[in-house]
Amino acid sequence: DAALKVRMQSVLKNLQRETGITFVYVTHSQSEAFSMADRVVIMSRGVIEQIGTPQEIYRTPRTRFVADFLGSSNLFSGKVRAVGTGLTLDTPAGQFALAPNTTQGVGDSATLTVLDTKTHLSVTAPGGQANGVAVRVIGEEFVGATATIYLETDNGQEIRVQKGHDDLADIPLGVGQNLFAWWNPQDAHLVAEA
Repeated sequence: DAALKVRMQSVLKNLQRETGITFVYVTHSQSEAFSMADRVVIMSRGVIEQIGTPQEIYRTPRTRFVADFLGSSNLFSGKVRAVGTGLTLDTPAGQFALAPNTTQGVGDSATLTVLDTKTHLSVTAPGGQANGVAVRVIGEEFVGATATIYLETDNGQEIRVQKGHDDLADIPLGVGQNLFAWWNPQDAHLVAEA
């Protein structure tokens, strides 16, 4: 029962606050972990991949595994081309700029992650410093107050955009429609290809 499950999460969280004792709650459900926890531990094959607040993990995953596990980021793997006041990553989908937020050097393999909620859609190529990639609409999923748009790049990579219906009102979203997916460099995060 979905309603009972949400209610029990609230009861457990309130109980923990009232008693002040530490709870260890083991789950395979991200939504449960992120809604109930002060700190989350993500593990893979018995190894801790990342420990942090739900917000830290969601916004800045440290490894490719964590970014994949969360499922809320678009991932572009490639090689670091330039490092300086910013960073450039060459990928099969294109060349993308990032704010300098990494220790990777030129030639290192790395993955750019950008949240599907920070990825935007437009009919024309983005201007200014934004990173953009040509995409084709392959599907749309209604998710209550938001919609998830499934897209494919010219090289066949699938990406997602999640936005409110008002944000998508002026975008033609029919299957096969050609658009541009774009994001600001400061909204992307780089993780090592481990």
